[in-house]
Amino acid sequence: MTLRHVDATRSPGRFARAYSAIALTGPARALSRWVGWRIDPVLLRLSRGRLATTLVYPTAVLETVGARTGRRRRNAVIYFTDADRYVVVASNAGAATHPAWLHNLRARPDAVSLGGVPVTAAEVDDPTERERLWTCARRVFPGFAAYRREAAAATRRVPILTLAPVPRPEGAAGTFVFDGACGFCRRWVDWLERRTDGAVTFVPYQGIDDLAVLGLTLGDVRTASQWVDSRGARRGAASIAAALAHARPPWPILGAVLRAPVVRQAAEAAYAVVARNRHRLPAPRNR
Repeated sequence: MTLRHVDATRSPGRFARAYSAIALTGPARALSRWVGWRIDPVLLRLSRGRLATTLVYPTAVLETVGARTGRRRRNAVIYFTDADRYVVVASNAGAATHPAWLHNLRARPDAVSLGGVPVTAAEVDDPTERERLWTCARRVFPGFAAYRREAAAATRRVPILTLAPVPRPEGAAGTFVFDGACGFCRRWVDWLERRTDGAVTFVPYQGIDDLAVLGLTLGDVRTASQWVDSRGARRGAASIAAALAHARPPWPILGAVLRAPVVRQAAEAAYAVVARNRHRLPAPRNR
């Protein structure tokens, strides 16, 4: 998924201001609190980041790792761009308490992704910088001003967080993470590596000390190969298609075929079968 640039220097239009006023009403807040937070991550995933109940406001899925459980937690948040980083506001709709995801983010600021893009989180403490970013936030979503006042009335200081994208290895188009304990997988990765001529970094997940730096969890890499680049992570057949896109001709054509809508679903189904049985499969001979 690609995160679009959000210009926070422009004033909101009439529709954005009107929709913000509606969002601040009691029924809209109740709908957001009890329904929106459940369906927005699903809508964003299915629409590849194009649709959420927030409609006109830039929204993406914020993924954190549970501080206690270690499981991936997904929440939809409004964001904007500030230079080469993203900014989110932990407003929790002006409630007296912080959103649950903030505790996870503070515990593991290096295990965060926004819209599938691995990022490193930092909380803004400088008063001048906070005010500047508050001004930007109000331009993106005018309702933040009301949320700030309501939180302040409950003696809560609303945190503002910057999310800096994790740089990928120099010279590499992306990183392909695979199961190094699988002989079948290793032989196919060797085949791919010889055809990408150093354009892709191939790494067995067993050799990565902290998967969270790539925005991944152990559950992610145990179930499917992963492709990670500046646009985020892709899994399964999509990860193979991404690697093939950087191979010598004619293999990028195969990558494009695997990404085609009429083929993608069948390719993912076939990949799932192979992945489940990968340790039973013989390692193919590389040519």
